[in-house]
Amino acid sequence: MKRRTVFLLCGGLALVVLTGILAQLFTGTRPFKDLTAGDIQAVKLELFPPSAEFNLTPEEIEELAPLLNDVVVYRRDDSWRDYDGQLCRFALTLADGSQTTVGAYNPFLIVDGVGRRTKYEPCEALNHFANTLRN
Repeated sequence: MKRRTVFLLCGGLALVVLTGILAQLFTGTRPFKDLTAGDIQAVKLELFPPSAEFNLTPEEIEELAPLLNDVVVYRRDDSWRDYDGQLCRFALTLADGSQTTVGAYNPFLIVDGVGRRTKYEPCEALNHFANTLRN
């Protein structure tokens, strides 16, 4: 009887741990969900390629904030360094004086140098927004 109880407890614990791991792998987080345009003091946009950079106007920052709110990231993935494509890097200066960089490099979002897998559509919206500003 005791062996059975121990076996069931160990099996239940393993199931809880496995569920937690799977939930973390397949459910994303929104790192900028609470960010508002008022929280952003300035934004410099850099595009590679082409090598171009712009400072966003307050109106463009108003457009950027909801796009950042929608971005969903998943697990860390540094394989973005092996991809070819266009990187749209937003250097944000926040109202509290802190700085952060956000790179849209679909299917990755790179925040302060750390790449994570991302949901396709919101990251593509960031790329589209950046390229619209270039034109």
